[in-house]
Amino acid sequence: MDSSAALYHAPAPLKTAYLLGAEALQGMNRYGDAVDLLETALNTLPDGKSDRDLIQKFKTAQRLLKKAQRPDLYKLIGQDLDEHSDESAIKKAYKKAAMKWHPDRFSCKGEKQQKEAEEQFQKINDAYEFLTDAQRKRLWDQGYDREEIEQQLEMAKQQQQYRGGGFPFGGGGFPGGCRRG
Repeated sequence: MDSSAALYHAPAPLKTAYLLGAEALQGMNRYGDAVDLLETALNTLPDGKSDRDLIQKFKTAQRLLKKAQRPDLYKLIGQDLDEHSDESAIKKAYKKAAMKWHPDRFSCKGEKQQKEAEEQFQKINDAYEFLTDAQRKRLWDQGYDREEIEQQLEMAKQQQQYRGGGFPFGGGGFPGGCRRG
């Protein structure tokens, strides 16, 4: 029996090898390599494209890769912060960073330094507002980017409106519909 036939008849151990390999790569912060390995598994294993577990691992690996490539909002506020930091630690680090980069402290500096301070101060404020919103922080920590988070929050808002009774577009009927009476 040749090796490809052996792999075809024994896909479970090979799937396990792919999954363990991807997990090891993620443990070494090599997220791109993990995505590539899982994509190979999806395309080469006999049932790869229909294996829910493999598909889920691939999506998780993609999210971890995206998470690794985006700016770290925690580090922007304070070097000691991470996703396990509570709101009080975030607030304390924010106050320190805001004091350091407040534009008023740079009013006697050159125009370039003033502009840099304003930009950094705005980034710090933005990160703080984002990370002190419990829903946004939870989704950010799961690896979603800002656009995906805003989409999810908007969908949740719309679902809440529909569950709350009535129609989100006002009135008591369908838009453009006829009224009796």
